[in-house]
Amino acid sequence: MEPVAYSIMSSPVGELGLVANSDGALLRIDFLTKEPSIPHWTDRLAAQGLEPKHDAGATEQVQLQLQQYFDHQRQEFDLDLDLRGGSFEKNVWQVLTAIAYGTTCSYGHVAKRLGDAGASRAVGHANGQNPVPIVVPCHRVIGFDGSLVGYGGGLETKEWLLIHEGALLCPLPKPK
Repeated sequence: MEPVAYSIMSSPVGELGLVANSDGALLRIDFLTKEPSIPHWTDRLAAQGLEPKHDAGATEQVQLQLQQYFDHQRQEFDLDLDLRGGSFEKNVWQVLTAIAYGTTCSYGHVAKRLGDAGASRAVGHANGQNPVPIVVPCHRVIGFDGSLVGYGGGLETKEWLLIHEGALLCPLPKPK
């Protein structure tokens, strides 16, 4: 088991579970709104080989920068990250960090940036595996037709984040 520190942060998009490795690098941000309880979430972390211990101090810088983001005082994050995934996923996440605040691009655009225009679905899968949403802004990737497709925190959260950044000027109509 790998020891990790975690804390829970209240935010405009619900409770966020923040996890840092033993060096203090951000390992995960989880949307806890859909979780039935914090113990269930920490049990899930344990099932992934992590030994979670509550330590708000270990994620203090993450909490500060996220709060600044939510308060419109920060557009980019300056945090140590421990991104775990395959090389393709890491390449996708690197491209995501280059998508400017208040802008969006399509999965196809990300695939082209990676040199493989046909890799849109693989980009979508890697996007969905992003362990640190908001910080690595996977919410800024949308469908080629401008639709909001897929988001680990739910489409309402994705829409909220894009409106917050000014990438969407008004909420999209709800499907009938």
